Amino acid sequence: MKPPICTICNKRFKPSEKQGLIRFKLSEKDKEFNKKFEEKGFVGHKAGEDWFCETHYKAALKYKHLSLAEAYKQINPHYS
Repeated sequence: MKPPICTICNKRFKPSEKQGLIRFKLSEKDKEFNKKFEEKGFVGHKAGEDWFCETHYKAALKYKHLSLAEAYKQINPHYS
């Protein structure tokens, strides 16, 4: 799993109620990738989830019904 570093601003933090990991709606590609976690010994960061600092966490929660890529576009309009 990736360390708790905000995906928007790269700030490192300790997870809490106001900042942390958010799971978004999974695309078919995300679901396919996440099947790897059922394999013995596979470790890593699941698709469709990412870390958000206190500054970006509340905004990210509003978009968790979207895919992660769509949420990025709403939280950070400069994301392409």
